[in-house]
Amino acid sequence: MATAKEQKNSLVKQDRANIWHHISAYNEKNPPMIVESGEGAWITDHQGNRYLDAMSGLWCVNVGYGREELAKAAYEQMKRMSYAPMTQSHEPAIELAMKLNEMLGDDYKIFYSNSGSDANEVAFKLARQYHQQNGEPSRFKFISRYRAYHGSSMGALSATGQALRKYKYEPLVPGFCM
Repeated sequence: MATAKEQKNSLVKQDRANIWHHISAYNEKNPPMIVESGEGAWITDHQGNRYLDAMSGLWCVNVGYGREELAKAAYEQMKRMSYAPMTQSHEPAIELAMKLNEMLGDDYKIFYSNSGSDANEVAFKLARQYHQQNGEPSRFKFISRYRAYHGSSMGALSATGQALRKYKYEPLVPGFCM
């Protein structure tokens, strides 16, 4: 029977052999962090070390880990209907759109997307489409900030102002200026 230490070392070995981590250093000196659990704003790795997750799980766990009421709500919704494409509508989408409009204090049309990268891609396309339809096809450039991060898709990466994240993927989408 393997000891706890051997099991933990095996996890690191299997991780290195099977997973390609996004924006991570690959060398023997930097073993991957293997997270076991999370509670509130804290995560615990496979060695029992506890960390304050100041990035909210890369921005997608901003309400914290281990929220039983959210797990229960997700479970109930998945029993009822686990997925519906946004080419159709469904009651939870309508309810959330109404709530967002109430919070925003105006009459907006809510567009749902899967991620920040995806939302940025849609925004880029909408801006370009707007100028195309208004007879201004030469207006296609975007200005971004130095050190800004917009995502990992090609358009979002093109808008990102962090050269070290970009140069290995060039040529990028044209029209983005820092």
